[in-house]
Amino acid sequence: MDEATRLVLTNAVYFKGKWRRTFEAESTRPAPFYAPSGEREALLMNQAGQFEYAEDESVQVMDMPYGGDSVKGLSMLVVLPKKKDGLGAVESSVNETKLMEWISRLRDQKVRVFLPKFKLTESFSLNKPLTAMGMKDAFSPERADFSAMVSEDMSADERRLYISAVLHKAFVDVNEEGT
Repeated sequence: MDEATRLVLTNAVYFKGKWRRTFEAESTRPAPFYAPSGEREALLMNQAGQFEYAEDESVQVMDMPYGGDSVKGLSMLVVLPKKKDGLGAVESSVNETKLMEWISRLRDQKVRVFLPKFKLTESFSLNKPLTAMGMKDAFSPERADFSAMVSEDMSADERRLYISAVLHKAFVDVNEEGT
């Protein structure tokens, strides 16, 4: 932001879901984890219990439900490639049909769960995707029309509003208690 900044709009979405079946912190241990960049060590939470689970020739799928009234009906769907180097193939095959197929095959069964404990922060600009989706004028100082948001007594330069940046930032923390 600088002296030319006329307006900043912010939006925040906050979710804190506690697992219906939390993991015991003392059961979390370092173990091999296979990432696209190769094998490394990660802290794996683990527990045995009844979960909705399905598998096919390429993946294992499990539904990890959250508990409590504020997150009723919400869950994390975990998709694990069966091959250590299979994440790319699974990612390229996922679409709505495939996802619904996996979900429809979930059945309640006893499962031993090993889930990495992790924190992830990601930031990126949405200017190009929004422009590609047809939101071109809003980013143009010459074509943007936000006149309903400005006062008539402002100078012409002050009234010229356009969007210079749309930024997205996400933070996810998956641990023994939840997400």
